[in-house]
Amino acid sequence: MKFRPKHLFLLLVLVLALASFARAATNGLAFLAFHDGDFVAGAIQDEDDDFTEPDPEQAAPTAEAKRSFFSGPPAKVIPRVATRPARVTDFLSEIGLALALVVYMIYYYLNSEANVPLVKAWYDNTDQIWSSNFAAMGNPDAKVIKDSPRDYVFYATGRMYVKYLYGYLRFKPRHDLLQSIIEYVWPIEHDELVYKIALNDNESDDFVFAIVRKDKYKEISKERWDLETFGKPRTDLPNFPHQYYTLVTDAPEFATQVVSEPRIIKALWAAVGLNDRGQGTPLKEPYLESIELTDMPAEKPARLASLN
Repeated sequence: MKFRPKHLFLLLVLVLALASFARAATNGLAFLAFHDGDFVAGAIQDEDDDFTEPDPEQAAPTAEAKRSFFSGPPAKVIPRVATRPARVTDFLSEIGLALALVVYMIYYYLNSEANVPLVKAWYDNTDQIWSSNFAAMGNPDAKVIKDSPRDYVFYATGRMYVKYLYGYLRFKPRHDLLQSIIEYVWPIEHDELVYKIALNDNESDDFVFAIVRKDKYKEISKERWDLETFGKPRTDLPNFPHQYYTLVTDAPEFATQVVSEPRIIKALWAAVGLNDRGQGTPLKEPYLESIELTDMPAEKPARLASLN
């Protein structure tokens, strides 16, 4: 379910109702006593209340009253709940909560389009790549489609040997005040671009191939059963940035052909902030997390022999 502004309003009403009910239940706790065979209802006094506590001599149940209650007819309930006018200080919690939610909603509206300039800048810088490699991208209304304030999707078709390309951009939650505060204190998220290219069937030999960030290799290999089962790390490739990336494949000839392409090696070094000779100041985190090529299904089959 997509999160919409009306959900914030409903949440505000629900939280305020629950908070008011909880406060009323706390302040309205009553005690019951027997008096002359009847129930007497009193109220627990707050420290700053202005009413007088009931007379203990009148409220104390007698032995005869107790016998009358347990053996006689149903007791009559006499409400004696002391009241006083409501004060603003009685609702400070509700007021504070309401103000916090109002600020949250205002922040949401003001920053719901905060990622739009980033999407536009990304597409303007990559438009030539898409237009020169695919016949069509997106739909007539938009090249990149907004799915939520932080998620944008795109797809492309019309290239030889390729069924389709599908990708998405996932940005930091710049529209969410709470997550923005958490991200400022503990930066754990980053803007992310992911895309999948599906090739036509039987267009190439069967193999698995991946270039993965060195610090992410164990994590990704556990998620990708095909890399863990068939792939083997290559550490003998010249000019490859081994200190930053791990190359895994079961097709050594293909790996050699890939790293012999100067544009690929240059792009890999650039992804860590260095030139094609590995010189310069490296980035804190590489831009590229992984490139994965495979002909295997996403889920590991019960029997590997069934893949044939």
